[in-house]
Amino acid sequence: MLGLRTGTIRSDGGKEDTGKDFPKWLRAKSIEHQTSTRYTAQQNGVAERYNRTVEEHVCAILAETGLDDNK
Repeated sequence: MLGLRTGTIRSDGGKEDTGKDFPKWLRAKSIEHQTSTRYTAQQNGVAERYNRTVEEHVCAILAETGLDDNK
């Protein structure tokens, strides 16, 4: 282990992060939980750009191989 601690976790404010046990666990570990507004991809630009890049690469590979993308 590197001996490093997590000080902050960021999420999109979805339901998976709002259960009653998760906030208690974060407080016990002294971890700050920052959230963005739900369903607003614009607030998470880096991850959304990466996801779009991956999707575009997959579509290009499918087009190159002639496989159907099943849309």
